[in-house]
Amino acid sequence: MKNLFQISKNKIIIFSFFLYLFFWSYIILDKNYLRYFILIPLLFLFFDLSYIKKIKIINFLIIPLFLILHYLLTNFLNQNSIGINDIFSIVFLTLIIFCFINYRDLILNNFDNILKIYFISLIFFSILNNQNINVGSCGSVFLENFTLLKNLSISNAFFSENSHLAMMNIAAISSGVFSYSKNRDKSLLFLVILALIINLFNLSTTFVLGFILCSVILILKSKSTFFNFSIIIISLSLIIFYIFSDNCNRKFENIKISDVINENIKREKAGDLTSTIYERSMIISIDTLKNHPLGWGYNGSIKATSNFFDKNKNKIEYKLEDNTLNTPLLGETNIKIVDNYVWKLNLKDALGNVFKLVIEFGYLSFFLILLFCNYFFKKNFNKFDFFVVSIFVVQLFRGAGFINGGFIIAFTEIFLIQYLIKDSHHQDKKSQN
Repeated sequence: MKNLFQISKNKIIIFSFFLYLFFWSYIILDKNYLRYFILIPLLFLFFDLSYIKKIKIINFLIIPLFLILHYLLTNFLNQNSIGINDIFSIVFLTLIIFCFINYRDLILNNFDNILKIYFISLIFFSILNNQNINVGSCGSVFLENFTLLKNLSISNAFFSENSHLAMMNIAAISSGVFSYSKNRDKSLLFLVILALIINLFNLSTTFVLGFILCSVILILKSKSTFFNFSIIIISLSLIIFYIFSDNCNRKFENIKISDVINENIKREKAGDLTSTIYERSMIISIDTLKNHPLGWGYNGSIKATSNFFDKNKNKIEYKLEDNTLNTPLLGETNIKIVDNYVWKLNLKDALGNVFKLVIEFGYLSFFLILLFCNYFFKKNFNKFDFFVVSIFVVQLFRGAGFINGGFIIAFTEIFLIQYLIKDSHHQDKKSQN
């Protein structure tokens, strides 16, 4: 009976992590409730307190204490009010970290199964849901040039955006290929190939550039000929596609350094929305380092954007020929016509976590560079390392915040795990690369 309970408990825990990692973008009744399943494993800790003993509690408490004290200090210095939702978000973030650390070994030991469940779910939902072709995206050009493919409806499954699919699929595909190179699990390889095909039907700039960037980084940590060859072939194909696809490459090519230097956040045409928001995030990040060296505190990206808008609203003028103009969301002015989309979208996630980190934590975020280098060059990578590094790197430049997309799991594994678990518990198990 005890073994049955243990097996059932482990399956529930694994399934909870699976939902949190991959279904964070799935909307039910206008909310993404499934990400809160990550809290279910915490209930089991009350039945087995021995798990908690693996953590250096004093060190662990540094995380919420730092986040709350930094939040209070920066909001005091920036003369902003304290938001109770921000405090709850810090608590939720802390619980996610706590939960992952306690069940980390279980997740790592069953990671291949988690990947298989993800790939099978991805295939099922991609067939079940209708495909939405976004005009102007990489995928639309891909499908327009292959008439036969138009008759197939292969959607982005349970992800709300193609970029969200890319954030997770790059990590899953990379770690899946690496796992196959070690275990020769043909069923896993078959699922990886199908997942790659699904991504080609829902192609995004995030997948193209993110996969190429991760390939360059991960090849440095792999000695597997199969892994390196597979990743290089896929990357070369994506490079060719990127070069010849105007829709795919314009999002980044339209980013103008001169606009960033001159703090000119101006969208000249409808297709420049993503590029302009990137410019906005860059400008606000630089402004934060100049005027708010400690940042704006946890979840402070909205406040930083509002502050920048209020300081510069008299210089902001947009005259587009499309129907995207409305009254300004952040601040009020009767002098200029404001592009409401630029000042409404991606306020909380800043479009990339590298900008969100700088905006919310200022110069403190630069310490992560040293810690990442220490982790990357000193650790022998296993398949889970390939997974978390891919998530971390991709979401630096196209993220959905700290809590969504598994970013905080990756952050914990890369930056926090060595300080929170007893030395006897987190011995670095060497893996053959």
